[in-house]
Amino acid sequence: MFCYFFGSGAVSVSAPFFMHRLFKITAQKSLMDRKQKPPKNITLLPAPEFITAVQNRKVQLIDIRTPPEYDAKHIRGAINIDLSCFDSFIEAFEKIEKTRPLYLYCETGRKTEKVVKLFSKMGFESICHLERGIKGI
Repeated sequence: MFCYFFGSGAVSVSAPFFMHRLFKITAQKSLMDRKQKPPKNITLLPAPEFITAVQNRKVQLIDIRTPPEYDAKHIRGAINIDLSCFDSFIEAFEKIEKTRPLYLYCETGRKTEKVVKLFSKMGFESICHLERGIKGI
């Protein structure tokens, strides 16, 4: 039990509460640190530029949505890698070339914001992702 003095009275705070507050402050700082500029090998592209690049270049186009979402609508030439299934993700991930440009998209762009950072840390040289996902097309 910790005891803090505020003004004229003392307030007792249990250790779990104190640790919770400390964790919350640390997590907030960590989130602020993450909002730094993305690595130089990651590019966010609006739909027209993304589609043009995919059509005119030899790239690895990856749709990271679920198979039913992919079946309903996808960009021609995209390979579906379902992030919700770990085994299929690992199997497909091993086939992706780190030196060829990697173009990713999801439904809204939120998943790719996280995934591109992971791929960057894993050594992929050039990563582009679709702004606002396939819904933005």
